This record gives sequence, structure tokens and C-alpha cells, in this order.
Amino acid sequence: MPKLNVDIGEGCAWDTELIAATDWANIGCGVHAGSESLTHGTIEQCQARNVRIGCHPGYPDREHFGRRSLLELEINDVRESLISQVSAFWLMVPQAYLKPHGAFYHDSQAPGPAFDILCEILEEFQMSLLGYPGTAHEVAARKTGVPFLREGFAERGLDSSGHLLDRKMPGALLATQQEITDQVRLLAPRVDSLCVHGDSPGCVQKLAWARGAL
Repeated sequence: MPKLNVDIGEGCAWDTELIAATDWANIGCGVHAGSESLTHGTIEQCQARNVRIGCHPGYPDREHFGRRSLLELEINDVRESLISQVSAFWLMVPQAYLKPHGAFYHDSQAPGPAFDILCEILEEFQMSLLGYPGTAHEVAARKTGVPFLREGFAERGLDSSGHLLDRKMPGALLATQQEITDQVRLLAPRVDSLCVHGDSPGCVQKLAWARGAL
């Protein structure tokens, strides 16, 4: 049965409730959102509850919550920031896995600068990668010799090819218990973990629905 994971440590209001109900936690590094002290505190909360911890670095673009493409940013600055984020996190939790955040997650699903940065990070820190199956995430894991953890999304709509719909498109954000139950049952046989984002109202309830569906 797949584990549930949540994206937290980003300054949102529901982290404590999510930590109490999840299996894995992808903790922000204080750059795309949150702060260094919030990252430390969230790590401590997860350790106290034996929640598996993931490093969740994002582009240094707080205005857009790390969801603006690398093509619109200065690549060298982004590279240095991402490596610095992971390095600081790894010193605190050397057994953490890695899950890119936001646009870094999406950009690195295909060959290009973001993929190259991801490979550089995996090569240096030898962290397991939580990523999207059937994309260059799997290639990055193979190339760098790290374990690949297949991720699905409990509350995000998919297109006909199985990729996430853009957040601006109708059906991109699943909101009802039936939608989430159907999504979890569809994806559960195919993935190692299912994500619920922790940056929107209703995420605690959605996590509970996903748990119930499993």
C-alpha cells in the first residue's frame, strides 16, 4: 500500500494536523516560502512523530511560491540556491529523500537545465528521489544510482496522458471526497506514495479522505 506524503514547512496554517496524519513529509527549505527556523521546527515535529522526512527545495522566487519556470529566472542563481538549500537540509537530516518543489519538480521532468541541476544534487548527496513516474525523474535516479520513489497526487487532476493538469485549468484541483477517492484508487497500484499539498484550505480533510480511500 502506498504511503501518504504532504508538502509542509512553507508557512501555512495546517502543518501540525498534517504531520499527525501523514506517513512522509516533504519539508520546505525556507527559500520559496517559510523560513530557516520554520524548517528546523518542522523537522523536529516530524522526528518526534517518526514521520519520514523529505527535503523539498524550491526556486528562490517567493513572490510566485516557487511555481514560476526556470526559463523566467537566472539559472546560475537558481542552481546555487538549490544546492545550498539541499546541503543545509542534508546536514540536519542526512537520511532524507529529495522531492523538488513546484516549478523545479515540473521543469526537471524533461531534459534541460533543471534536470541537470537535479542530477547534480542527487549525485552529490545520494538521496532517494521522490518523483513523477514515466518522466526524466526516473532517468535522473538511474543516472545517479539513487532509489526512485514513484509519486502520485491525491488531489490533482490528470490529463489523458496521465500528467498533471495545469493549476489554471478546469479540473486541476480535486475538491470532493468522491473525486479524491477515485483518484487514490486509480493511482494506488502504480505508486509508492500519494501527495496532498499542504498550502490550501481543506488539505487536512483531503488527507483524511485519501487515507480512507487507501
